[in-house]
This record gives sequence, structure tokens and C-alpha cells, in this order.
Amino acid sequence: MVGNNFTVDSRVLRQAQTFARAGHDTLVVAVRRWDVPAIETRDGFEVRRVHALYTWNDAYPRIAAILGPLLRPTARAPMPAPPLNNPTDPPGPVAAPAPRRPRLRASAWFRWIRTGDDPAPRSWERDRATTGRRLWFALTQPFRIAPRLPGKAFRVAKKQVRRVRRLSRRYLLLPTRYRQLDRRMAAEAIAFKPDLIWANDAQPLRAAAAAARATGARVVYDAHEVIWDAPTIKPLQRRLWGLVERTQVPKMDRVFTVCDPIADLTAKRYRVPRPTVVLNCPRLSETSAAPTPQRSPLNRYRKPGERLILFHGSLSPWRGLEQLITAMGLLPAEYRLVILGHGIFRDTLEQLAAEAHLTERITFLSSVPPDELPAWAVGADVGMIPYQLHGKNHEYSTPNKLFEYMHLGVPVVVNDLPQIRRIVTEVGFGIVCDCSDPATMAKAIVELLADPIRYEDMRVRARAAAERYSWEAQEPAILSALES
Repeated sequence: MVGNNFTVDSRVLRQAQTFARAGHDTLVVAVRRWDVPAIETRDGFEVRRVHALYTWNDAYPRIAAILGPLLRPTARAPMPAPPLNNPTDPPGPVAAPAPRRPRLRASAWFRWIRTGDDPAPRSWERDRATTGRRLWFALTQPFRIAPRLPGKAFRVAKKQVRRVRRLSRRYLLLPTRYRQLDRRMAAEAIAFKPDLIWANDAQPLRAAAAAARATGARVVYDAHEVIWDAPTIKPLQRRLWGLVERTQVPKMDRVFTVCDPIADLTAKRYRVPRPTVVLNCPRLSETSAAPTPQRSPLNRYRKPGERLILFHGSLSPWRGLEQLITAMGLLPAEYRLVILGHGIFRDTLEQLAAEAHLTERITFLSSVPPDELPAWAVGADVGMIPYQLHGKNHEYSTPNKLFEYMHLGVPVVVNDLPQIRRIVTEVGFGIVCDCSDPATMAKAIVELLADPIRYEDMRVRARAAAERYSWEAQEPAILSALES
């Protein structure tokens, strides 16, 4: 189970391939966003994607439950019962009215949001107004002041519309949207009748736990990142996923993660046994089949005499991409930067390149499938990992691209982050520098390519370490989850 649309997630793809090649029936439950098929079969396993869009059909039961008491007319007295056929017959027993469902306190309400226990509470006991009354006041305030202040009514109405949208997102859309998605993902997993459920990151964690309770399956959690301190996630969502992890991780049968510092942090934070570490390494069988650098599709964008600098992956803030574009302005004209990926930050980067008059030297390309990525990356002269030191997620990161560059023999320039620095210096296939300074980054790129003998030695060292840092070396730990 994975909380994305499973198109470029290399780690989840390799996990599914591992179980399918071991002879197990494997199903990937993902989220359907954009134009991707709902059902897909690939590499011996099946992919089923459920809708993530928040529709009116999902919202209506919650909105009706909250606003119904405000809009419902005053209850009338019940009609008298019709007379009996025989007036002398004794009247039958009168059914007692159903007891009114008690109202819950705020702690119980937020416990429902975190855990998703059904049925949902109606409201909580508190002196403050309920969510429905907040929304009703915001909707009707412009009409109350319009007779007194006609000129101000329009401005107040515009302000109140924004307030209604904010309240709706906070109290209705956020918890309900994720709960509806959890139910859909859990339903797909329950129909599969699994023996083992593997939840990747916190987004599908509640759905995985619910499906495990319904089927009696063992459930495993694989933390790809420090999600409660990830700079690319909004603060409200970070708190939400942190609460989900704190509630669900202690209930997991096994916990996996991507590096040793995150394993230690997870064990200390949630008081669980130290998670098993599975690195984000590519398959040696796939990277060894990559074409030669001269036959790489990346060479289509290389002009004669140019050196290609490659960054591939998600285009999001705090990845050092702004500093990398600035550094391109300090490099000679024979250096070309290729940015291969997609994300919310792409428009900002393109605008920044245009303002620096670097559009002729910076090429933006769309993402490619994981199985095609080695053929593209092998054509680069320098691989870039300029992640900035912002939050523990980046501090402890060991991204896929680090091991992909290693397998393909592409020397790297990386920022001075603990885990990346340890691996690069241990293998000796790149330069570690302060990538928050564009001038230092540009100097490191020139230094890497200045000495051909040293450059070729780095390529040889990288390929020699590929077998040690390969997915084939990580598979036994993954398959052990089926046995323990």
C-alpha cells in the first residue's frame, strides 16, 4: 500500500518485484491521481488505484450531520395514535423512544480523527460553538449587516467566503478526505485477503492497520522519510502524519526504514524495537544492462563540446535547485544543466532560469519511468545532489539517485549531509561541498571535471561498490518479513 499514484516510486516497485519474483501473489494498492489506469498488471503483480479526489458524495453525509440540526424545522408534536378496532381491547405496550446519542468531549473527537474508529461522533461538549455553528455564522453574517451598512456588505461577504473555505478545509475536508481514502484503500486490501500487508510511509498506515484487523494479516510499516519533519510537506499535514505514526507504529509487527539514523530516531520516538534498514539501492541486474554513455538519450540535448550536469527527481523546495541554477551562471559556457523531473517547484525554477538569462544552458525534461532512468542518467558527466540542510528528513536522507549514480559510474557533487557524505567518501566517487553557496558548488563542479585521471578513477570506484550497495543485497531483509 502506497500513498502516491505508483508511477515513479522506485522503492515500492522493487519491493513488489521482490515478492512477485519469490512466487507470492502481490497486489499494490495506490492512489489514482491524474491520467493513470485504475487497474494495471506489470512485472508479475497487479496494481489497483483508488480515487483520491474529494467529491460531494463523500462530503454530503458529514455536512448533513453537522448542519442538519441548524436547518431542520422545529419538531411538531406527534400525531395521536389511531383508535383500536375494538375499544375494549387493552392498549399494547408503547415503544420507548431511542436514547439520544451522547455528545463527546474534544479529546474523543480528535481521537476519532487520529484513529478512525467508527461510528463517528456527532460533536463534543464544550462552551465554544460547534463547527456547524461557526460555518452558519460565517455564511449569514453579510445578510445581517447588509440592511445597516450596504457599502460594507460586499467586502464582508468576500471576507466571509474566504473564512468559510478555511473552516471547511480545517474541520471537514482534511479529516473526511483522508478517511474516505483510507476506507477505499482498506476495502481493496481486504478483498485481496492478504497474509502480509506492507504500508509505505504514513499516508496508507491507517488503511493498512484497518485491513490487517479485518483479515488477521501481519502488517509491516516502511518509513521512507522522517515525515513529521519533512520540509516539502505542509505543517498541518506534518502534524497529522506525525499523530498517525505515533498511534499506529507501536502496533506494527515489523518496521523498516531507509538508513541507520532514521532507524535510531524511530525507535527512540515511538519506543519500538530498532527498525530494519533497507537502503534505496537499484537492482544491479538493471543498471548493468544500461547502454554506454555515448548511446544515452540524454546526449540528444548535448551540443558539441558540452559537459552535462544532471539533477533528476522531484522538483520541490529545499533541494538546492535555486542555488544550482545560480551556480550555472558562474560556470563556463560549455556546461549544460539538465533537470529531469516534475513537481510544484518547476514553474519557479523555469522563471528563475529565465531571469538569469540561462534558458539556453538549462534544459527541463519530464520524468521518465524508473526502468528507463538508468539509460538516461548514464549519459551525464556529473550527478548533482544539492539537498539543503533543513529538517531531519533532509539531514538523514539517502536518496535513490545517490546509488543510481554509483551503479552507473557517474561522479557526483553533493551537499555536506551526514549520510550522503559518509557513503560518498567511503566509496570515493564524488566531491562533498557546501551546496548552499552557488560559488562553492560551481568550483566543485569544475574541480571534478578538471583532472581526467581522477575523474576516471572515481568512475571505477563507483562501479566497484555497486554490488555492495545493490537491491539484491537488500532483498533477504525484505523477504524475512514473511517468515517472522
